[in-house]
Amino acid sequence: MKILLINPYVYDFACYDYWTKPLGLLYMSALLKEKGHTVDLVDCMDRHHPALVENTDEKYGKGHYCYESAVKPLVFKKYPKKYKKYGLYGEKLNNILYKIKSPDMVIVSSSMTYWYLGVKDVTETVSGKEICIPLSLSESIRAFSFPATNSRS
Repeated sequence: MKILLINPYVYDFACYDYWTKPLGLLYMSALLKEKGHTVDLVDCMDRHHPALVENTDEKYGKGHYCYESAVKPLVFKKYPKKYKKYGLYGEKLNNILYKIKSPDMVIVSSSMTYWYLGVKDVTETVSGKEICIPLSLSESIRAFSFPATNSRS
């Protein structure tokens, strides 16, 4: 089975890369490959993706994400800070997704629940394709990957 894993871009007032990686999706990718599946991973928060302008690293590899201004959701209108969209999005993301030929399944995850707008946008983009693809949202990869370590069971 060909599976596409996506770590979506983020809408927020501020976002900074303190070595942020989609650990759950990376674990899932390894497990799926181990079971013989073909896996593609699109990390929209990869500051060093070739589709993005060159980002410079600060000390120890941390740094700023590319961003553009975004429309604030109504609930945030009273806050004076600017709302932004961070990461890989829009036409650049569409071009990457277009090059990935016909996945059998798409799994979208997010590291923060309140970053749901990026998840919503990405799922709408994937769902808008002409082919029918099963789509799964995954928030708690830890429980999926390592049930023995899930202390809330």
